[in-house]
Amino acid sequence: MRTTTKNLKNHWTRRVAAAAFVSSLMALAGGNAMAQCTELVSGLLRPIGITQSKKDNLLVSESGTATPNTGRISIVDLAGTRRTLVSGLPSGISFEANAPSGSTGLFLRGRTLYLAVGVGDAVMAGPGQGLTAANPNPSSPLFSSILAFHFSAAVEKNTQGFTLTLANQETLASGQPVTLSNGGGDTITIEMIVNFPNFTPDPRPSFAGNVTNTNPFALVALGDRLYVTDGGQNLVWSVDLSARQFSVLTRFPTNIPNPLFNLNPPPPSVGGPFLEPVPTGIEFADGHLLVTLFRGFPFPAGTSTVQRVDPLTGSQSAFIGGLKTAIDILPIRADDEQGGASKYLLLQYASGPFVAPPGLLLRFDTPAGPPTTVASCLTAPTGMTLDQKTGILYLPELSGRIVSISVGAEAQDAETGLAPTVRNIAARGRVESGENVLIGGFIIGEGTGGGAIKVVVRAIGPSLSSKGIAGPLQDPVLTLHDANGVEIARNDNWKGDAGQTSQQAEIEGIGLAPASEAESALVAALAPGNYTGIVRGKVGNAGVALVEVYHVQ
Repeated sequence: MRTTTKNLKNHWTRRVAAAAFVSSLMALAGGNAMAQCTELVSGLLRPIGITQSKKDNLLVSESGTATPNTGRISIVDLAGTRRTLVSGLPSGISFEANAPSGSTGLFLRGRTLYLAVGVGDAVMAGPGQGLTAANPNPSSPLFSSILAFHFSAAVEKNTQGFTLTLANQETLASGQPVTLSNGGGDTITIEMIVNFPNFTPDPRPSFAGNVTNTNPFALVALGDRLYVTDGGQNLVWSVDLSARQFSVLTRFPTNIPNPLFNLNPPPPSVGGPFLEPVPTGIEFADGHLLVTLFRGFPFPAGTSTVQRVDPLTGSQSAFIGGLKTAIDILPIRADDEQGGASKYLLLQYASGPFVAPPGLLLRFDTPAGPPTTVASCLTAPTGMTLDQKTGILYLPELSGRIVSISVGAEAQDAETGLAPTVRNIAARGRVESGENVLIGGFIIGEGTGGGAIKVVVRAIGPSLSSKGIAGPLQDPVLTLHDANGVEIARNDNWKGDAGQTSQQAEIEGIGLAPASEAESALVAALAPGNYTGIVRGKVGNAGVALVEVYHVQ
């Protein structure tokens, strides 16, 4: 995970959510009553991805219809009114699902919306069972890609939609941006960030032309990196937004035994001896990526998992196990709860045989479980997003609905508001001399009526070598600045900085002491606003550094 280090103007901004759950969420999960599903809207075109804008509207990606290139992005307000934001997006009939495939995951950052585009009809059935061939005439040149939509104003301002033509798609595929206008005088510029290969060769003895498809599904942005799950290649891509390049962050093992394969007598349609991982949802929490593994046919119960992935090294470890068809995970936090430890909402696509309904919404107070079933009223849910102000969860279903589930039993206290929650964030980059510094910008939103929150900001250098990072910055110096660029705090060595009161005891008590004495850290109470952490090398030192921001209780 890196950020640009060219100068002070080219810095990344990580938007910080400014709300959290009310305490009643915790009370609800401890009880026996299940939450109910309420239909918000129907008639969507096979919705997959969902996110929420700053103005509370929902943005939804839709795969389209049987007609090619009918994918779209819709805006749905909280009253259930839908309007088209962008139409004419790539879509084609997936031979495996016999259904439209195209637009999948969404991630909104400011006025830029990132969209993952799945495999569509870029591959087709091979000459035998279990074989896949390349499609010489796919419906779109943009399958298996990441698109960026840059709006001229907040997405809500676009009261009329934009239409992408096939000619526009060809232009994007050539590496050129496309600018569209609508009847309201608004404009949108679309870029293809990266175009993954539609497939990789996977020759078989019976068919030398066999391929494995590339199927981007969900994505999350950290600094100037996108991390994208790929359910076809069974991996997570790391996408450099500055260089427009991609690389494999981590691959998931494909040798997980199918527990049904060796039963005697075997049940019908047991599949092969091993299960595909099929990564789906991805989130960032507590310094790591959390990736849900759906598991492949026949989708046996207990084999689906959540893996914890280091965004720097790609190393992975088991996080939550014993699931069935896990498709998304959402870290949550009750800020008034002692310790403020993260808890997790886990979405299962199905719970019956194969992929039969119902889908389940589970809550894990700890990764070890056991889980509490929050809701069992779902049918083929594909994702979820939380309204931070109300504690209402919104979930698209493949049938074309969005349903809401209230995971808080009471409305928020209008007098005290909600304590702000900062998602822990980090970015890595190379620090050199002069203005070639590492800059991490973050925003604390107004979720408390102006209340301050405590953060720890760290500048990590020497200890990166233990993570396999070459050429780390040996002596990082950290400064913290407000929205006007005024320096409000600084630290050189975290155990003690000449002329300043040491925060060593507080940092150690929080549990965020850096591994090296030469690394920097500071504790600050910050009101809502924009802030920037800047990392320099002491006496002109150069090397790779990491800037981190943590929310602490």
